[in-house]
Amino acid sequence: MDIKKEIKDFRDRWYSHDKKILTCKRKYDSLEELAAKLESSQFAIDLEGYHFECLFKEQPGEYLYVIYNGAQYKELPEFPRWGYHRLFNGSMLCLEDPMYYKDKRIICGSFYGDREKSCIVMSIGIIKAVCRRLGLGEDKVIFFSSSQGGYTGTYASTLMPHTLSIGLNPRLYIQDTPHAENFTKYTGIDMNLPDPLHRNDIIHCIKNGSSHHIMLFNVQCDHDWNHHGLRFCREFGIEPHYGITMKENCLFWAYDCAGAPNPHTSFETKSIFVFIDKVAKTFVAGQVTEEMCKTALTVNECWHDIYNLKKDNIKLNKNQGYLDCIYISQKKSNKGEKVEFIHNISISKRDSKYNFFRYNILAKNKKITIRISGIEGSVEKCTVGVYDFQHEKKIYYRDYSIDSDIEFSIVTGENIEGLAVCVYAGLAGKTQGQELSVEGFEVWEEKV
Repeated sequence: MDIKKEIKDFRDRWYSHDKKILTCKRKYDSLEELAAKLESSQFAIDLEGYHFECLFKEQPGEYLYVIYNGAQYKELPEFPRWGYHRLFNGSMLCLEDPMYYKDKRIICGSFYGDREKSCIVMSIGIIKAVCRRLGLGEDKVIFFSSSQGGYTGTYASTLMPHTLSIGLNPRLYIQDTPHAENFTKYTGIDMNLPDPLHRNDIIHCIKNGSSHHIMLFNVQCDHDWNHHGLRFCREFGIEPHYGITMKENCLFWAYDCAGAPNPHTSFETKSIFVFIDKVAKTFVAGQVTEEMCKTALTVNECWHDIYNLKKDNIKLNKNQGYLDCIYISQKKSNKGEKVEFIHNISISKRDSKYNFFRYNILAKNKKITIRISGIEGSVEKCTVGVYDFQHEKKIYYRDYSIDSDIEFSIVTGENIEGLAVCVYAGLAGKTQGQELSVEGFEVWEEKV
């Protein structure tokens, strides 16, 4: 037996995912059509004036895992954790928040809808149609999401009897989040006011439902822990401890991870997810033992170690400097081979100090020349920069007049993960309410 080959084959299966479903796109005109014709693909459906973008992967197994996205930080559509599908004992359905298609300025929409209609309720219609397509009982649905998506999954689970929700750092009180003011500004909805659908009263929903809920909170994230985790415990009557605490239909799980780079997003690894999934199903069956609770503490310590190492690596990289983008030139020179020409880029208005278009750099050991032409906007200058998103570090930033074309070259090294060119809708740090359009974004590459 070649044990090394066996390990490689295992890891290849463990970390692989089916990218083909991202290229197969469908549009369904009704829930009936969805239930009859659904196949593994990215698909869209419009319900009651709201546009839903979804991703579905059919697999053998007895469950349907439903994943909601949270705040909007990247280009749409965005489907968090879609690459987990090979770990699931069953099929996967990812749903993107339709609020972002109503108004792009909304940073976090929580699948809210409007004063009378809830997009979470509408999404239940999609989920039920998928269950019909798969021949699954609705009690076989598992909601698994994080952050604001964790709230959405928890609330949705209360609307589908006998389902299960798993939320990581779920921001359960939507009226008390960093983005609540932004939501009110662009929707006119005050989430503190009484709501007939109880969207701002998760305790009421959980206590009046038959579903089970798993909530994992990182104690290192002050906002999540104090405003959502501890508040939920007080109102539900839980005395939290490190590790697992159970009461009625809720399992509360406190873990401890350094921010690498942010404690709010110090989420699970794929391996840790498998254990969380096991605990969740065991909890539904009423079979969580003291031994399993002790094992959860060991998993917590592994989780803690992983993020401490990540934090140390971030510090090390920052101290050593960044060598993957080793040269930047403003001089015009031979450009090499043209590899990209993006037409008519539009950076819409947003209530963000850092509103930008992002172009990911994917070529190693190359001279890359960027030319930006036909710039128009409500500003006199815009910032163009090269940023390392992996280590959250500026590599090169410069303010340019929008009256002239912009051209510069960079030379990349071997490690380019997270490296990107950013074009801002004005001066970086001052882009609130500003917009910018670019007629042409051209990229050339040349070997070095």
